[in-house]
Amino acid sequence: MQETIKLDISKSGAELTPDMQEKASKANELLHTKQGAGSDFLGWVGLPSSIAAEELAALEAAAAKLRAKAEAIVCIGIGGSYLGAKALLEALSDPFRLLRRKQSGPILLFAGQNISEDYTCELLDALAEYSIAAIVISKSGTTTEPAIAFRLLKAEIERRYGRQEAAERIVAITDKARGALKTLATNEGYPTFVIPDDVGGRYSVLTPVGLLPLAAAGIDIAELVRGAQAMERATAPGVPFAENPSAVYAAVRNRLYAEGRKIEILGSYEPKLQYLNEWWKQLYGESEGKQGRGIFPASVTYTADLHSMGQYIQEGERTLFETILSVAEPRHRLVIEKDAENLDGLNFLAGKRISEVNRMAELGVQLAHVDGGVPNIRIEIPRIDAYALGALVYFFEKACGISGYLLGVNPFDQPGVEAYKKKYVRPARQARIRRGIESDQSPPVIFGTDYARTGTCMKMRVPVIFVLLLSGGLLIWFTNSLDRKHAPQTAERWADQTADLDELGGYKHAMAARYMRFADAAAAEHKHDAERLFRALARSEQIHEMNCADAVRRLGAHYRAPQHVIVFRSKTGANLSQALGDERHHYPFYRRAIGEALESGNRYAARVLIRIAGGEMRQIELLECFILHPDHAGYAVCPLCGNLFPASYCDYYCPFCLTPENDFIRFE
Repeated sequence: MQETIKLDISKSGAELTPDMQEKASKANELLHTKQGAGSDFLGWVGLPSSIAAEELAALEAAAAKLRAKAEAIVCIGIGGSYLGAKALLEALSDPFRLLRRKQSGPILLFAGQNISEDYTCELLDALAEYSIAAIVISKSGTTTEPAIAFRLLKAEIERRYGRQEAAERIVAITDKARGALKTLATNEGYPTFVIPDDVGGRYSVLTPVGLLPLAAAGIDIAELVRGAQAMERATAPGVPFAENPSAVYAAVRNRLYAEGRKIEILGSYEPKLQYLNEWWKQLYGESEGKQGRGIFPASVTYTADLHSMGQYIQEGERTLFETILSVAEPRHRLVIEKDAENLDGLNFLAGKRISEVNRMAELGVQLAHVDGGVPNIRIEIPRIDAYALGALVYFFEKACGISGYLLGVNPFDQPGVEAYKKKYVRPARQARIRRGIESDQSPPVIFGTDYARTGTCMKMRVPVIFVLLLSGGLLIWFTNSLDRKHAPQTAERWADQTADLDELGGYKHAMAARYMRFADAAAAEHKHDAERLFRALARSEQIHEMNCADAVRRLGAHYRAPQHVIVFRSKTGANLSQALGDERHHYPFYRRAIGEALESGNRYAARVLIRIAGGEMRQIELLECFILHPDHAGYAVCPLCGNLFPASYCDYYCPFCLTPENDFIRFE
């Protein structure tokens, strides 16, 4: 087998006990048997060996077609749909290729990874001089950053070439069956490649998400896959722990974390690897940073960052460790010449290759950092080529999965990402509320397509339209006037509270869907005690959502439930742990929201939030109790406030809303 990587942990100071080795090997087995948390997203584990020659040929054919048509190809995506391809492109390309007077192929550029107006405008201006094509990558087709970028680029391509030719210049990488981008691609006739359902974004570089853009840039994707296949074999479950580099790396990281090393710095001495560092940070940051745990991933590029971060690494707080990504042999050869005057005093380096000096710096800095109390891990690849980087990508992915399991988290979800995405659109939602605009009054415009204009218009007579509008308007006016006389003023005054209640309602909607899926999984496993708990939790969340929706309406705004909910389902034990973790993670929301409501004088919103917060605390308590001692008796849910109780609850009334106990909804 061709050489891939060498792992040196001799300067890490980590002692790997037999117990730690066994746990790491077990975690590796869980990835392959799909028995651990996040098992629905383990398609990447056996991905390299499953890629057929026909699949690579199809990708290369699509890439060749784009290369023949365009001088500049824009790859549109964000997160895992961007960083993997960007990292490998930068590592495998000439960094000064744009200075070459003659280009060997099209330029691959990136968009949709930010929402900077200047970046997007300057990109469009620069593209005016080139023939262009686009690769758009999105599972749903509604992620803000790439959706905006694609809308603009799609319009530019259609303006230049017309819709028919645009369909030859745009390739979509998206879901196999659903989503806005899939719908658009089908309607417009775009060539389409599939993002596998069981591969998360940050693990997707070896799917069409990464392979098609790289092929379009002229990278040898077959070699990339071949390197990943070699590492897949090198880290298989039957490989002894000491010979499995991913297992060893994961175990060392967790051992250092247990000793108080909370920060890992990935460093390299090759500027070409800078974006690989960025990809690595997303991979480990999103996979491990949850439930109040996780090693914080940071990165440096030496020797440049010795002049910025070097001081802190050498003498700062001793909470970090360092992983160095080293390259054994550079691609080029350049020797330092002797200078007659020797004013810089560097003639002692004359006759040496620059790589020799770089290696001396690397070894010297390693010794200094280790002496300064910084544990050091060293990963060496033979050279920067497609084969070695394919192996390195899979090495890091496998180590990340093992490390997450050792840490005790699900390395394949990202609840924190979903949380900030909700906040992300909150200012826009508040602005809509303040302007009196209802989001559900406007037709959806997705990826530049106005779906309201694509349907068939009914030919209706003016009197009929007038009567319908008048009767509907009177009905709406009468209904709304019953409980709010000054809706626009109320909505504007309580914009923050309605936004919080709207967000909470969406969260409850998602949790209800999740608990129903968990209940179905428990039923399939014949774990009926857990099934009863999950169904009771789902009903509780549905009532909480209804209460949020009612509160939003009473405050003069409009609540709309989420249209799509993604549910990650695993085995019942993992589902219980995930449910408890999610409820605990969300609970601090109430402290802020209730405090803001009281501070603003909105006691009604505060009362609704306090009641639901009490219900969520009950849910946490019951989940904790069930995990320790499964309850066989069942549960009861208050139909008014949604609070959840054991079936043995014997008070005559709900303590939160005084609903009679006889009216409770029972799951027994």
